[in-house]
Amino acid sequence: MASFVQAKNASGTSISTLNITFDASAAVDNLLVATWRTGNVTHTSVTDTASNSYNKDQDQVTGAVVRGSVWSTINGTAAAHTVTVTAAASATIQAIIGEISGNQTSAVLDVDTSTTGTGVESLNCG
Repeated sequence: MASFVQAKNASGTSISTLNITFDASAAVDNLLVATWRTGNVTHTSVTDTASNSYNKDQDQVTGAVVRGSVWSTINGTAAAHTVTVTAAASATIQAIIGEISGNQTSAVLDVDTSTTGTGVESLNCG
């Protein structure tokens, strides 16, 4: 059964990269997720200091105003991770990273969907 382990959020303005560091080491085989939003600027990559390869699971544009995406990977190294999200141009970036235990370690994305709407002003966790 999957269980929430930890999360961390960060934001910045007029930047193209944002670094976020987990408070504790992430365990091997746990799911790491990064979700972030910007203005309508392409989200080019998510990387971390453990050299995990992140997959872009969802990319959503709401009108021409906001782009959001969700990226994930299975953690290969027990270590303190700094995750870096990179946009194609300078923007305001808001991001949350999370760690989830007890999940399968291959083909973790079964189904995805998206929707659009209004009313979300900020991302927050913790």
